[in-house]
Amino acid sequence: MSLTSSAIRSRVTKWPRRKQWAGPFSKTETLLKAGEENGFELMATCDQNLSYQQNLRGRRLAIVALSTNNWNILKRILVPIVAAVNAARPGTFEFAGIQHRRPT
Repeated sequence: MSLTSSAIRSRVTKWPRRKQWAGPFSKTETLLKAGEENGFELMATCDQNLSYQQNLRGRRLAIVALSTNNWNILKRILVPIVAAVNAARPGTFEFAGIQHRRPT
């Protein structure tokens, strides 16, 4: 079975640009708060350091950190990305793709 970007799109209900609050955020905290206030359950990012910078305890959304922002690589690793999206729960970080997991 071949997965395409539709595997991800089928799980996305809103895009920030359509909500009129996309744009540069001076702080990740502002983005997380805006996401929660607008009903987002998950934020995807390529910033793997975010797990060291943000405490998600008590958050209503999860963060999935992708290993790269290179679409040519991402489209070849959709299975682990979909698995990370499916595993994500409020207040958690999930890592997807070619990764270097942070020590526990």
